[in-house]
Amino acid sequence: SYTFRFVADKIPVANNLEVSREWTKSFFNEVNADPDYSGISKKLMIRTNPEDNSPQYSYDLTITPKDRFGNYMGPGRNLKVHFSDGNWRKLADNIDGTYMGNIRLTPQQAQSGIDVDVTIQDKPFASISLPPAFKPWQLSLHGGYTIPVGPMSNDYNSGLHLMADIGYQIKYNFGIMAMFGYNAFEAKDENVFEDTYWLNLSLNGKYTRPLPGRFDLQIHAGPGLYIPKSGVTKWGGNLGAAIDFEVNPIVSLEAGADFHSLFDSDDFRFMQYRGGILFKF
Repeated sequence: SYTFRFVADKIPVANNLEVSREWTKSFFNEVNADPDYSGISKKLMIRTNPEDNSPQYSYDLTITPKDRFGNYMGPGRNLKVHFSDGNWRKLADNIDGTYMGNIRLTPQQAQSGIDVDVTIQDKPFASISLPPAFKPWQLSLHGGYTIPVGPMSNDYNSGLHLMADIGYQIKYNFGIMAMFGYNAFEAKDENVFEDTYWLNLSLNGKYTRPLPGRFDLQIHAGPGLYIPKSGVTKWGGNLGAAIDFEVNPIVSLEAGADFHSLFDSDDFRFMQYRGGILFKF
């Protein structure tokens, strides 16, 4: 708004008297908010459902309407966020020119992302894209050691274990993962056996159970091919579990153990104990 004040002093009148005259006029100029010059902030929030510890995804949306000259629209406006299903919610007026609201996402919206429309005084202002909050792809790298189990432990000691896997989360609590592992074993009697290793190529289903805080429990199992240093490739399976600690939405630290066995022989069984890092993208 603009206010103009005009004052005239010492205006002569009769009998050698003087008077003053004052005229004041205020003009209000409506700010034409432009989304290209306004402040639009969207912050991903991940909270925990107290009932089942599942993640709840939402965005804190903050809008500061301004015109192309940097003028603020200011408080007292009616800003609404409209969704594709026809529902809408009003943004809170912070009385400082900013408007804010929390947009909660359904599990489907968290995986795919959504587009919302914002209106000011029921007039279109901006379309805002809220990107997927749920990162379905996972890549992890692990290192640890193997421990032979059963008859295999009579001939071999533990050895180095390395593993890389890539996974895809179909839902936040279920996914699939492909694993490639290197499992070394040291011969107890080198005069009878030589040091050996087995490679495993496994395809697992994975279940995730959120725990209090920033921890997750991972349980996975599946079949795979087991390729020895020398000899015949065989089919087997594995069952494992791990605890993940989320450092941030992209990186987690992981510690776990797996049990492996061939389908046609009890002579080949071993455990893997490992730690590693997991990336989500």
